[in-house]
Amino acid sequence: MMWLKAQPDFEPSSTMYENSRIGYDPANTYYQQATNTFWNRYSSELDSWRDQPLWSYVLHKHNIVPLVLGLRMKIPGQKNHMGSHVYSKAHDNDTQ
Repeated sequence: MMWLKAQPDFEPSSTMYENSRIGYDPANTYYQQATNTFWNRYSSELDSWRDQPLWSYVLHKHNIVPLVLGLRMKIPGQKNHMGSHVYSKAHDNDTQ
C-alpha cells in the first residue's frame, strides 16, 4: 500500500475487481500496456502476493473498465473451489 499510495496517479476509491474470470485479446495494445505495467511491479515480489490492489491501480492508470461478469465473496476460513487453499487475513501480505 505504501508504494501504491506514493504513485502520483493513485486513486484510493478506484474499483477493485475479483480476478477469477478474465477474458482478453492478447493482441490488444491497451491490454499489453496494462499487463506490462502490472507485471513490471508484481514480478519484483516486493509487495503482497494478492494481485487485486495492484491490478485495480493498473486498470485505473490505463483507464480500463472491465465488464463485470458476476460477484463472489471470499470469506475467511472458506476454501476455494479446488479445496486446496483457505483464505485468511493472516496471509494477505506474506511475501518474503
